[in-house]
Amino acid sequence: MRRSLAAVAALVSVPVLASAQPAVAPSAVPVASVPAYAGPGATPVAIPSAAPTAAPELVGIARREKDDPAADRAYLARTALVAPKGTVTFQARAPIAPGALGQLTASLGRVEIGVGGIAIIEEGAVLGFNGKVQLLRGRRAALAATLDMFKPPDEEDTLYMPSLVASFCADGDACDTLLSVHLTMFAVDGEESAPVFGGVSFSKGRRAKLVGEIHMTDDESDSVFAGYIGGRWGGPKVAFDAGIGFAGELDSASSCSDCYDDDPEVIPYPFVGLSARM
Repeated sequence: MRRSLAAVAALVSVPVLASAQPAVAPSAVPVASVPAYAGPGATPVAIPSAAPTAAPELVGIARREKDDPAADRAYLARTALVAPKGTVTFQARAPIAPGALGQLTASLGRVEIGVGGIAIIEEGAVLGFNGKVQLLRGRRAALAATLDMFKPPDEEDTLYMPSLVASFCADGDACDTLLSVHLTMFAVDGEESAPVFGGVSFSKGRRAKLVGEIHMTDDESDSVFAGYIGGRWGGPKVAFDAGIGFAGELDSASSCSDCYDDDPEVIPYPFVGLSARM
């Protein structure tokens, strides 16, 4: 009888003791909020984190603009490409003597503006302004309008060089070969004539490039041409140019029967250049 009463008392006391404990309601806890805990001899629990999203790889025109600090020009003639937004580019180009062209250009996206000048030994300096607007831009092609102005400090005449240029990636998304077609006019205050030059240029390669361009104009008496062939070496921040510039004049008044007998006078000259992007 005593054992029966003890068993009943034990059964009754279990819920009583349980009800005497503080009530803890079960709750759901996000896994990410539970810290990894390792007790003695236990293996720590690692919660993987999301991997950062990689930036998309640049191709075509965008890749060429980023990788070449001189992508906005052949040697002298401008291409339809612009530098990445927010960058500033210093460029210097010169024959071995007697002068040099220097420019500092800022990119606002699809617009570039800059200042510069031409320094000529024993002749003084000519101040300059340059601007470019990228009118159209696709994956592998672009179209731009440019303007270069040069004005001697003590003279009223100003030289204007507006240009329209289209550039194409000849080898697809790699854009290691860039071809450009140029149309450039030379106009001076007070001068009635304003010759228009048509030209083509190319730049082929990645870290080492072969660069060339040629331009020609034709009027009633003479055809004038000018060009450049050389190399470019460097990376996305600094690039060096070195090559040969040339110019000449063809006598268009001669008949076609003897045009091959007339050897045009071509004047070659060494040129160097530097482009640095900040």
